[in-house]
Amino acid sequence: MRPTDPQDVAQDPPDSSTAEVCIQAENITLSLNAAPRLWKQRFINVLTNPGGHVDTVGHQKIILDDVSIAFRKGTLTAILGGSGSGKSSLLNVLADRARPKEMSVIGDIIYMGNPNIRSIDIAYLVQHDILPETLTVRETLDYSAQLRRPLDDADAREVVVQSLLQRLHLAACANTRLGGEQRKGCSGGERRRASIGIQLLSDAEILLCDEPTTGLDATTALQVIKILNELAQNGLTVIISIHAPRSDMWQLFDHIALLSRGSVLYSGLREESIPYFHRCGYEMPSFVNPAEYLVDLAATDTRTSQCEHDSTARLEYLKSTWASKQFSHQPEKLPTYTTSALSGASECNPSQPPTLMRELCVLTARNMKMFIRDPKALAGAWGGALAMAVVNGWVFMNMDRSEEGIRSREGSLWNATELYGYLILVNELYRMNVEIKLFDHERQDGITTSAGFLLSRRASKLLLEDLTIPPCFTLIYYFFAGYSHSARQFFIFLVMMWLSHFNAISFAGLSTATSRHFLVAGFLGNLYFTLQMVAAGYFIPSTQMPVYIGWLRWITQTFYTFGALAANEFIGAESPSGVGQFYDCPYSNNPSDPSCKQYTGAYIMESLGLPRDWIWKPVVILCVIAFICYLWAGLILHYNPLKPVTRHVGERIERIDPPEIRFSPAPSPQAIAITLQNYGLKEKSQLSKRSSLLGPISTEFRPGRLTAVMGASGSGKTTLLSALSGRLATSTKARYQSIGSIMYNNTCLPEDKVRLVASFVNQDDVHLMPSLTVRETLQFVARLKLPDSLSKEEKDARAEVMLRKFGLGHCADTLIGNSVTKGISGGEKRRVSIVCEILRMPDIVVLDEPTSGLDSFIALSVIEILHDLAREGRTVILSIHQPTARMLRYFSDILVLGTEGLPVYSGPAQDMLRYFQNLGIECPHTMSPTDFVVDLATPDPGDSSGQQRVGYLVQKMKEHERLMKNVDISQSTSGSDGSVASGSVHLPTTSRNPFRKSFLLVLQRAALNLSRQPILILARTLQLPGMAILLALFFAPLQKDYLAVQSRVGFVQQYACVGFVGMIQSMATYPSERDVFYREASEKLYGAKSFMLQYTLLELPLEVFSCAVFALFTAYVTDLNPTVGQFGVSLLGAFGCLSSGESISIIFSTLISHSGAAISLTCALLGIFTVLGGVISLHVPPVLRALNHISPPKYAIASILNYSMKGLRFTCTDSQKKPDGSCLIGTGEEVLKMYNMTDELRWSLMGLVLCTLAYRLLAYVVLKLRSTWWLTK
Repeated sequence: MRPTDPQDVAQDPPDSSTAEVCIQAENITLSLNAAPRLWKQRFINVLTNPGGHVDTVGHQKIILDDVSIAFRKGTLTAILGGSGSGKSSLLNVLADRARPKEMSVIGDIIYMGNPNIRSIDIAYLVQHDILPETLTVRETLDYSAQLRRPLDDADAREVVVQSLLQRLHLAACANTRLGGEQRKGCSGGERRRASIGIQLLSDAEILLCDEPTTGLDATTALQVIKILNELAQNGLTVIISIHAPRSDMWQLFDHIALLSRGSVLYSGLREESIPYFHRCGYEMPSFVNPAEYLVDLAATDTRTSQCEHDSTARLEYLKSTWASKQFSHQPEKLPTYTTSALSGASECNPSQPPTLMRELCVLTARNMKMFIRDPKALAGAWGGALAMAVVNGWVFMNMDRSEEGIRSREGSLWNATELYGYLILVNELYRMNVEIKLFDHERQDGITTSAGFLLSRRASKLLLEDLTIPPCFTLIYYFFAGYSHSARQFFIFLVMMWLSHFNAISFAGLSTATSRHFLVAGFLGNLYFTLQMVAAGYFIPSTQMPVYIGWLRWITQTFYTFGALAANEFIGAESPSGVGQFYDCPYSNNPSDPSCKQYTGAYIMESLGLPRDWIWKPVVILCVIAFICYLWAGLILHYNPLKPVTRHVGERIERIDPPEIRFSPAPSPQAIAITLQNYGLKEKSQLSKRSSLLGPISTEFRPGRLTAVMGASGSGKTTLLSALSGRLATSTKARYQSIGSIMYNNTCLPEDKVRLVASFVNQDDVHLMPSLTVRETLQFVARLKLPDSLSKEEKDARAEVMLRKFGLGHCADTLIGNSVTKGISGGEKRRVSIVCEILRMPDIVVLDEPTSGLDSFIALSVIEILHDLAREGRTVILSIHQPTARMLRYFSDILVLGTEGLPVYSGPAQDMLRYFQNLGIECPHTMSPTDFVVDLATPDPGDSSGQQRVGYLVQKMKEHERLMKNVDISQSTSGSDGSVASGSVHLPTTSRNPFRKSFLLVLQRAALNLSRQPILILARTLQLPGMAILLALFFAPLQKDYLAVQSRVGFVQQYACVGFVGMIQSMATYPSERDVFYREASEKLYGAKSFMLQYTLLELPLEVFSCAVFALFTAYVTDLNPTVGQFGVSLLGAFGCLSSGESISIIFSTLISHSGAAISLTCALLGIFTVLGGVISLHVPPVLRALNHISPPKYAIASILNYSMKGLRFTCTDSQKKPDGSCLIGTGEEVLKMYNMTDELRWSLMGLVLCTLAYRLLAYVVLKLRSTWWLTK
């Protein structure tokens, strides 16, 4: 039918609904400035176009284009449209959610007659679930109810929670932990329903839901929409975005808004939508889901240039038609609330946030339960602190009272407060960086505050960590070191450790509030740690600090903790006057003897530049510092909420159509039949209420056929697909034991062999690199996965074809993005993940919810492509929650699982309805067959008849399977062909690319991903230069007098801290890259050698640059020894410590998947190496001294001291001379002898080089063994 004239359509009557307008959006335009920063653009312009102008054209992207929509009170409005049409963006604008600063909004939004959004309560369901992984479903809803319904009593909240559990089909998993990426728990659909339940707890006037049915089975999705419809009938204004609603949802919608690429194609009553498009010249065919029809109408078909041209012309016509209709009715104002009508209601909002005290109580109880259920994090915090206490206490065990013993006591006191504080700081930085995501989410919902978040974290950890770890550390360390047994002195030591603990935690909160990026927060923590070291007064006496920088010590916590501990040890709390403690003077037993002056506590405090009566004043000051840091963190969190960052790459889409590309003939896939013989998973222990997770199931997945696995959420679909593809989670195998067998062409294969012939598309898309574009992602995947017989151009062309087939042409040069960096939409990410797996054309393709988050047009296109793959002879299996009626014709076989993981139907798709008809169950003609069978397999909560129905269907299916098995046996004995592939499975034995080629590809991909993350580059390159500047401000220029001995040695000791920088850099990037490697290594795309080599080479230039700057400051700026040789030794020392620290971090992160525990153990080991360096402790026990052979800081400090001290002479005053008139320390050689660093320089340098190489080699070996173990498991 030809389109009619827009002027004729414009005469349609306006929306006839008489309901009052709740939200009225007028002329809303959301634009994105994707241009690079001006300084960055100018820098690039200088390199590429010297003398040219800065080009900013083409960087403005319109996301919403002049949108005007009215949402009426007490109605359910569905916003329809394809992926990337602007549905989520419109909801974000309506809710005034935090958006990137690169985005700007113009237009007006009126909320019930008031332009102030805070005049009403809005609940918002985000597209991605953000939930506490260690809590059960019931606990999560209960705690949320306490925060969102603070005026209800406990009984009322319990009734509401129980009702939600029943209505959302969550009763069966109410006591199951939610789980997430790192923890096994609820299924994706169950987590989605829990998120919906959290928002339904709110007494809001408006409920906005971004894809509320994503990840839900068809029955539960319908039930959720029914609940939303009931809420709308009760007066709540509900606005949802939805991709592919099933046909029986259509009647539940009151209003429809149809979007396409940010423009409105229709907005009005549901019943008037189809007639409107009929008048536009587009008539809906019979027996078609109206919602699917509208989404298809608004979709841009980018599979070919002709399709794109035709669909673009259609959309332009529909857009102009609706615009002219809006213009013709513009004078008519829709009824809205008036200010006078709101005067009474505005005084009392229907929902109130909880009071601070109630918020603290709820969050503290919730956090405590979450911490207790994270034993690895607790073990990491406790294990790191106790290991440091034992080893470091052992290092300083039974210190004598000689001059060397005095220096060891000074080092032990500094070690007690500084290294312990850094351990707590780094551990808290990581954990807070993880936990703050939930706070940011709840903060936007208006149920938590920055004060409640910060205070509740400390309250929940008081007994678990804050009040218990410092005493345990003190008990071990204090008595190991052999300090005074005075109870008063022990108590003062304990108080200082508590204050060090709380100050470290407070600054960790401040760093995380400043930046959510762990590397940036770690950068701030390391600078703070460096300031703590140099300003404490141990390495450089406070009297020798330059005036222009020495004032910083007064705002540094370790200056007070070290000063108090030193006064406590050398003066004593009982008598701050006099000479203090008197140590073993070899010249006299009289403390008044001038020759014994340096053995008195008073002289020691004076040489350190510390007040001798400093014990209780620092306590007050430290409390104030901790309070200020915490207050500052709270203010930053309150006034500077998290905003995502949006970055795009310039558009450069090349139009490539499949017919225009010529490929080399692809090898035919081998036919692999997968047979399940009573396969299932049963609980190993008898404590679980549910003894079986899956099955037993007996069925067959045949090559050349597309099999759809359906069923309710939690029925075991994901578990079954994971088992079929050889990717069953280790946690699942630890808890459940498999029964029966899975045969591949009548052969049992181990999981690592199955992964060679089977690809698996996960339900999530976390493996995608956020800083690559869609096109770049697919090109790298094609170059890695496609056979080496294809040229690079052919591989890129195949990627381009799949990109076009899956409708990704319009976002081909947009970054993937993540939770921080705004990128493509969730539906577009889903399609990218699918293409990444099917590009290599495997023999078996397994997909878990491939259409989740896709609109009906794109979802059908994906199913068509998968059907074509199956027709080529592949075995294609997918799970699907909400299949449309049009998809049914593409399914060859269907497996329907009941709520207990047992099959309700298994067989050809064309026989499914006939099978149920034979059981006396008819499918209504107005209902989709797929929705019908999923409803059959999903009983309503509390419906005993439904449970009996499912049990009856399971039993009938077992009888049917036995009957079909007997038929197969009779056919095989009569010589009939089984038509099923048989024989062994041909397994590829090598990677598709040789090492050199795969290594270069991985290196190029990682380099491109890193180059798009300037924060990472700056943080990695500026950490050591920042430390160098700070050290130079305190130490430069180094003198050559007696007091400068301690300053010079203290300055060189800072090299031990360079390893902590390497740890922070590794923990910020390595875990995510490791997970990508595991995934790709499982397909034998490349090995640990390629990954570790590219990781090392990529970080090498950044590390060499930062180490070179650090070495320049060491040799020349501080005047340690301004020679080229000193620069070279210093450069090697810095690089060795930095690289070794990163290697040790990689080793622990590979051995321990929990990053928090890995950080604690790495920090503890590096802390031990710091103490064993020979500067802090002069008498290391022989057993521990052996650790120096594997300590990079030991070799670095020894080599730098050796080179800088040789031939150096020190001056001294009369008071610093011995009785014979010579200086206490006169030459650099005497310093080396005192610190036992008399080894030749070449041996120290050789040890440093060997340690650096050995740790990186060990990291490679551990990764290789771990990846091999991971593959076999």
